[in-house]
Amino acid sequence: MEEEYLRRIAEALERIANHLETGPAGGSEVLALSGGDEERGMSAPYGRGELGGKAIRHELAIVVQDSPLSAVEHTPPPSWLNADNLDQLTAELAAFSKAQMPESEGNWSDHTVVAAFWEAKGLLNHYRLASKERLLIERVEMRVIQIRQQKAEEEAAARVAREQSLLPVLIEECLLWAKSRQIKRLNQADVAAILQEAHQGLDHTTLRNVWQQVNLGLKG
Repeated sequence: MEEEYLRRIAEALERIANHLETGPAGGSEVLALSGGDEERGMSAPYGRGELGGKAIRHELAIVVQDSPLSAVEHTPPPSWLNADNLDQLTAELAAFSKAQMPESEGNWSDHTVVAAFWEAKGLLNHYRLASKERLLIERVEMRVIQIRQQKAEEEAAARVAREQSLLPVLIEECLLWAKSRQIKRLNQADVAAILQEAHQGLDHTTLRNVWQQVNLGLKG
């Protein structure tokens, strides 16, 4: 009975963590936490996004490990889960996540993908590991997040640098469009719409630069 109660708490907190990672930004809601035969409201003060999800999962680990209702036995860690193997695990998870979600370079926070990776390695429930091993898992996951975010930032910067050579052409196109319609000022949405068909995928920084230069040209 006590183990079932802990299982229900774990499942409820897992749903909260998923909500924090995937829900709309901003705001704080009251979420239902199932416990025994009743439900009570629990506010979500952790914020949304990857860090919010990890915060609530940390609370989940504490609930399961330290609950006075049941003495939870730690699962023996696999031999490959050790500090000397962090680089290898990081590389494996990075490759796995990229293969599963190649379109999410800069905003990777899919817990399902992470769980699938650990399960593929035979680790079905890392919340029953000792805190030392859980910390190793957290370090690997955070490393991968940082790697993918850094790569996305580098690629965005390189894209902006490449698009700098197009600025004169882009500015001229917008100026001709505006002058042919006797428009004295464009907003950023106008610029994006004008360039969308012939120049898809322009970086926001490039569009902002074009917008600023076009309006300066229209004033002259």
